[in-house]
Amino acid sequence: MNMTLDREVIARFGAAASMLVLSSALACGQILAGPISNELDEGLWRVDVVTRDRVRVCDQGSSALAVDDSGGRVFFAQGAQLSRWDYGGALNSAVALGSIVGPNGAELAIIGLAYGGGRMFASASSAPWLFEISLSNLVATPVATSSQLSSVEGLSFDASSGLFYAANSVPSGPGLAVELYSIDLLGSGAMSFVAAIPVDSDSVCVGNGVAYAMSKSGGRIITFDLTTNAYADELLAPWSDGVFACGSEFAPSLTPPAGPRVFCHPTAPQFCQPVLTSVGAPSASLASGFDLLHKNLYSGSSIRGVYSLTGRSGAPFQGGLRCIAGPIFRLPPVLGPTSSPWCANDHAIDFNAVIASGANAGLVAGQTVWYQAVIKPNNFVTPFALQFTSGVEFTILP
Repeated sequence: MNMTLDREVIARFGAAASMLVLSSALACGQILAGPISNELDEGLWRVDVVTRDRVRVCDQGSSALAVDDSGGRVFFAQGAQLSRWDYGGALNSAVALGSIVGPNGAELAIIGLAYGGGRMFASASSAPWLFEISLSNLVATPVATSSQLSSVEGLSFDASSGLFYAANSVPSGPGLAVELYSIDLLGSGAMSFVAAIPVDSDSVCVGNGVAYAMSKSGGRIITFDLTTNAYADELLAPWSDGVFACGSEFAPSLTPPAGPRVFCHPTAPQFCQPVLTSVGAPSASLASGFDLLHKNLYSGSSIRGVYSLTGRSGAPFQGGLRCIAGPIFRLPPVLGPTSSPWCANDHAIDFNAVIASGANAGLVAGQTVWYQAVIKPNNFVTPFALQFTSGVEFTILP
C-alpha cells in the first residue's frame, strides 16, 4: 500500500442558528440520544456537549427514554415495551421489563418518557395528557394537570430546577414545531409556557437552562438557550437522515466506554452531509472486522481515507476542516457505490485490513488512531468541491 505524508480541517452551522460561545451552563452534562432508524447508527449514543464526542453505549434505539442518573439507569421505550440499560453495561445488555398499560389494561404506545424525584412520567400517542408509570407493575395513571397538551412528543427532567419539560408538537407551516412547557409534576402541577422552537423534533431534553431538540432530518441537535430565548450553536447528531424516532435525556454522570468515538464536525458545501461511524473492533491480530462506514454519499463519489497517529486538529483546509493532526497518512482513493442516486450511498473501509497489510509499522496494539475521510463528489452541481467527514478516534487492540 502506497502511503504518503500529507500537509496539514469549527463547524458550519445551520443558517437558522446563531453562533454563540459555549457558556458554563453547557459545560456540565451529556446528552443521551437513542435514534431508531434503518441505518447502522441506531442505538443509544452519548453526546458530550463540550467536546462534541459521540459514543455508542447501547445497541438499541428508543422512541422515548428516561434517565435515573443517580441510580445509573436508563429506561427506554419502543411502543409499549419498556427496557432498562445500566451505566457501564455492554452494548447488548439492555433488559426487557415488560409492557406499559393504562388503567384499563390496554397497552400504551409511549412517545415521551422522563424520570425525576424517584418517579417516572410518560406521554402516549393515544392521549393528549401525561401519565405516571409505576415501576412495580408498569401501570400508567393519567396526570390530570396536563390535560391541556395536545401531542407531547418528548419529556425531560431538569435536575437543576426540579421541573419536567414537555415538548408539545404543533403545526407550523408545512411541517411541525415544538412548544416547550415546564410542569411541576413533583409539586403543584403548575404548567408554564417556556418557548416555541420552530423545528420538527421528536424529543427535547433540558439541562442547566438549555433545551436540546433532536431533529429527525439532517443529523442535527438544535440548541436553544432558555435564559436568552435564543439559539446557540448546533450539535452534530450521531445519525444521518432516516430517523423514525429518537428519545433523549441528560445523563451527566454517564462516562463513555473506551471504544471508538466520533469527534469533530463534518463540512460539506453540497447537499449531502457525509456521515462517518464504525462497526466492530480494531485489532492488531485480525485481518478484518473493523469497518469505518462512510454514509450519505453522492453516487460515484471518490473516497480517500486519511489518518494520524498523533492526535486531533480542527484546522481549516480547502473549505472544510481537517479533523486530524499531522503527520497524516493517506490511503489510496476508492470509488464509492453508484447503486443509488443522490445521498443514499454507503461505503466501508475495513481498517483491520489496513493494519494487517503491514504498510505502516506504527499500527500496533495500543496505538491510538485518528481517522477522517475526504470525499470528492461526482455530481453535476459542484463536481470539484471537497467534503470532509467527522473524525473517528480508536485504539488498536491486541
